[in-house]
Amino acid sequence: CIAEPVTRVALVTGPGGIGKTRLRNELVARLAERGVEVWAGRADSMRTGSPFAVLAPALRRAAGLLESEPLEAKRRKLRARVARHVRAEDVPRVSEFVGEIVAVPFSDEASVQLRAARRDAVLMGDQVRRAFLDLVVAETRAQPLLLVLEDLHHGDSPSIELVDAALRTDPEKPLMVLALARPEIHDRFPRLFAERDVQEVRLGPLTRRAAERLVGDALAQRPLGKE
Repeated sequence: CIAEPVTRVALVTGPGGIGKTRLRNELVARLAERGVEVWAGRADSMRTGSPFAVLAPALRRAAGLLESEPLEAKRRKLRARVARHVRAEDVPRVSEFVGEIVAVPFSDEASVQLRAARRDAVLMGDQVRRAFLDLVVAETRAQPLLLVLEDLHHGDSPSIELVDAALRTDPEKPLMVLALARPEIHDRFPRLFAERDVQEVRLGPLTRRAAERLVGDALAQRPLGKE
């Protein structure tokens, strides 16, 4: 993705506790050294299937949004994050419709587009998709982007559809999607990224030697005096 550049998607599957999160942490740590922007979202089992259950957390973290903050503070942060790379004339629109994804609603008093979209679900979907794609394209023009979707088996169709659109639109951009899930992901989403040449890595149990090395590394990193 960095060298070409191209869009790519990888799916890592395995049962709970097999090491998906460890693999993700290792990859993110290495890519951070190469100046890759990372947006990471994890789906919540309590919100399985809820709209944007996995994409919204990634965007909230990217913008530094906190649940305890007042709404106006969240709006300022989101606008500032969007303005980092999006063209100035598009910042209000992109901020407003990305706000619909992350549950940071903007006032529609001065926005004809937002007011109209709130009266028409189809129009809202189109505007949200356009805003998300504009944001991703702007980000990837500035630096490579890794989008991590963790516990995707608890994810949702709206998130997957937006990410799939980002992979399809302008495929010559440095965007990688790393999805991590349990094997039941194939039952919930049988055609997950089917048209994007997804590369699946199925994690199996560690060998005895690998397990011993993993435990040894973990113990070596533990502070002295801690059990």
